[in-house]
Amino acid sequence: MLHPYFQGTEPIGPELGKDCDFKAGTDLTWKLASKGRVGLDDPMFNPAKDSRISKFGCSRILMCVAEKDKCLFRALNYKKVMEKSGWNGRFEMFESKGERHVFFLFNTSSENACALRKRIGAFINPILSKA
Repeated sequence: MLHPYFQGTEPIGPELGKDCDFKAGTDLTWKLASKGRVGLDDPMFNPAKDSRISKFGCSRILMCVAEKDKCLFRALNYKKVMEKSGWNGRFEMFESKGERHVFFLFNTSSENACALRKRIGAFINPILSKA
């Protein structure tokens, strides 16, 4: 997962205070993107509400996040949900220090963007990362 954009009906963490305006914006974006057909707790937007999460069809997850991303708290919550769900896999996280949401799109050659690509490549093909 690359800088996941999760939310949900109930605010958590910073969404209860300093990031309440951000949450309102992401809620509106989801409502527009989904054309109002699904709510804020749809598993695509709030995977913590997915009743089948323990049956996730893979054995490994790499979640890449950015230290200054306003979506970071939801990503950390997702990690907790996966760990408590009984899912039988390995969860790995990679955090880009000092960066914001999708920073790698705007400065593709930065040191952090290169480190992120290298980490993703090593996750996809762990044999090559040992070479």
